[in-house]
This record gives sequence, C-alpha cells and structure tokens, in this order.
Amino acid sequence: MSAHAQDNSSYFLGNGLLVFGNTFFYDYTGKPIPLYQDTLRTILLTNLTLDQTTCPKCMECMEPVAYYKGIIHPFICGEANGMNFICTRTTPNYNEIIIDTSGTRAYTSKDQGAFYSWNDYMQMSAELGDYFGFNRQWDSTVLYDKPYDLAKLPEHDKNLQVGLNIKNVENLFFYPESVDGYWMKLKAVRLKKTVGCCWIIWRNEKEWLVGFQFRTD
Repeated sequence: MSAHAQDNSSYFLGNGLLVFGNTFFYDYTGKPIPLYQDTLRTILLTNLTLDQTTCPKCMECMEPVAYYKGIIHPFICGEANGMNFICTRTTPNYNEIIIDTSGTRAYTSKDQGAFYSWNDYMQMSAELGDYFGFNRQWDSTVLYDKPYDLAKLPEHDKNLQVGLNIKNVENLFFYPESVDGYWMKLKAVRLKKTVGCCWIIWRNEKEWLVGFQFRTD
C-alpha cells in the first residue's frame, strides 16, 4: 500500500475534522476503515488499521514512548480520541481527508466517520472538559479583546495582551466558545467562575499554533 491518492493540493487545516468511531471514543479493535484514491470510491487505497499509521501504540497514554511506523499520519490520535483527520471537503456521497503532512488526499464513504466543523469540534471539546492553558515560561500566545485584521495586528503589552487586563493567566482555564476563521473566542475561568473573555489566533494553514494544545482535567 502506498499513500498516493491525490497529492496535487498542499496541506492545510481544511474545514474541520473527520472523527472515526463513536464521537470521541474510537473502537481500536473495530473494522478497518476503507480509504479510496478517487471520489467515486472505486480504487481502494487501503483498509486502514492502526499499524498503518504514525499513532502511538498506547493510544490512551499521555506521553507515549512507542509509535506505529506506518505512512498514514492522522492529525490527532491517542488520548481516547481515536483517529481524527483534517477534512477538506464534504459532499452527500463522500468526504475528502488529508492523510499525511504533505497534503495527500484520500476519500471515505459518507457513512465512515463523523464530520465536525472547527467551531463544533472546539465547542464539543469544551463540553467534555477540555480547556487551553498558557504557560508564559514557553508560550507566547497573545490574548486580544476582539478579532483584528491579521495584516494589521496591534502591538501587545508586556503581558502579551491587547485591550485586556486579565490577571494571573497561568492560573486560568480557557474554554473555547466559538471559532471564526483563524480567530477563537475563549472564556477565562478561575475557580469555576468566569473572569473574562478573550480572542486568540489559534491556527495558521499548517497547524495549531505552537504552544497551544489541549489539556484535560
């Protein structure tokens, strides 16, 4: 099996994620997932199993030490989230996903996996207890009071904030509220009380921004 479905489009974060399994809980011993090279789904690329991926062998480990050595590269895998792929197109008959870091496309039948827009995915993650945290020893994510033109971003202050004065950022839980393109609105919570809201630039077209990752209670 080789990962050469369609590689004429570059890698980007698409419209959201295609999540395989029952919402966030993937049956790791379940049936292989058919991936196709064409939109009509007549040319089989592979029947995907975990050993064809780069996922950790211990899918629920927080810090795995062993990984499968396949060539299929899900965007997210492990920590009970199963295999999630960037989805670049949805139609009534098929979904188009990215299966490696070079942007190779593959196609799945509509009944394979569940599609979540980035907005829905982040909101669902928040409902499940996921949040973002900013450790200023290594994280330089700027907190904004509102979305701005990306080409004309205002200067931030010494606390990496614009139009805000949120205290003790490292001791707060930031829960996603909505996604608007590259911008995400977060609710800042301390001791189960909302202390404010902010906006951040959470992504570019290649990745979630460095230092900006989900943590769970």
